[in-house]
Amino acid sequence: MQIARTHLLRLLITSAFSVISACANAADPGECALAGQVETRDWKAWNDLMPPKPDYLHVIGEVEVPNPGVEPLLRPSEPQGRNPLILMLDLYLCQMPGIWTQVLTWKPARFDNEISGSGYVQVHILGDGTDFGLINAGETQ
Repeated sequence: MQIARTHLLRLLITSAFSVISACANAADPGECALAGQVETRDWKAWNDLMPPKPDYLHVIGEVEVPNPGVEPLLRPSEPQGRNPLILMLDLYLCQMPGIWTQVLTWKPARFDNEISGSGYVQVHILGDGTDFGLINAGETQ
């Protein structure tokens, strides 16, 4: 009987630490889905061609999410479009583990990627049946 209680206690403690570490792990992507009808604002994109190499494309913006535990994530669309000068990005919303107050919150979205050549002229941000816009990509040299 004592051995069973000891094993049960160890199992409960191990489970509690697993849940705590999962909630504390900011790299844990949680459950991600393509963004539907959400508000976004302040999208900017630029090709950073400043020395030293490598060159980078930076895309930033803000997304209104349903709670502070949702992280916006930008990833290249598969497949890309026909024009190689326009980068197509999918906007995902990833719910982090844990219990979160349901309050609309603006969160930053960012995409950084190494580029070759002169970079991109535009970035097109897409979601689940939603077009979040076409952004002109400037240059820093």
